[in-house]
Amino acid sequence: MRVEWEPTNYYQKVFKSGILKIKYRISSSNVSYHVRLFDPTDVDIDDHVYTVQYQATQEPNAVFVSDSVGYIFYADSLNAGEPVYRKTTTGGTSWGSPVVISTKAYSKLSVWYDKWTSGDNGDLIHIAFSETDTDDTWYYSLNTTDDTLSSGVAAVLDSTTSNADGPPGITKGEDGNLYLSGPLTSGRQISKSTNGGTSWTDISPSSLFNDDNDYEQLFPISSDTIMMVYYDYTANKAYEWKYVSSTGWDGSYAQIYAKTVQNRPNVG
Repeated sequence: MRVEWEPTNYYQKVFKSGILKIKYRISSSNVSYHVRLFDPTDVDIDDHVYTVQYQATQEPNAVFVSDSVGYIFYADSLNAGEPVYRKTTTGGTSWGSPVVISTKAYSKLSVWYDKWTSGDNGDLIHIAFSETDTDDTWYYSLNTTDDTLSSGVAAVLDSTTSNADGPPGITKGEDGNLYLSGPLTSGRQISKSTNGGTSWTDISPSSLFNDDNDYEQLFPISSDTIMMVYYDYTANKAYEWKYVSSTGWDGSYAQIYAKTVQNRPNVG
């Protein structure tokens, strides 16, 4: 079959995954076709990743700041399971050597990039990680303009953090405030920073936070409000709850899901 193309009724795009997308208009309808032109090449980033099952997490651990420059965060077995990051400037085809973030024994990690927050033009990657040396959850930031790593600040203090605890969460509100969650001995805590991570205040709600095996995902949703999605491991339920920066937690939480919401074999 021969198709005559006109610039006014079609376009095509080749994605890095090797897919060619062709879209054209027939009368008032759009029709799309996807054709694989080539298979993407797998690239080994590191063959010494700390493979203990505790390292699995539902939180983001990779950031691309452009088509060519990206960062990935994980635990490196050659560095005693410490949290590290690697950087690519070639779109992922090659990666630099691991850079140690902290010498504390890493449990789980989460990151948030400034530009993931609507209207934010910052260049920082905000890092939250739980560790089992001092049993705390720490905050670091990485400036992607020059790869400067900040000093660590303990944002959630605990005494018996374990590898079975749920992962930390982190986000940045549209008003610039930072929010970080992490495990306690028998529960969870959310902390807030209004000064770029220099200091943190406990803003945990009075309910829900009763199991250190649970975890949260945090998202900015408006100029002064974030959304917490809370996953209750024991009850197999998920809840949402809004936090308004000026007034605190908005009303009460609402259940949004009731089923097996996660499968983390290390929890229990």
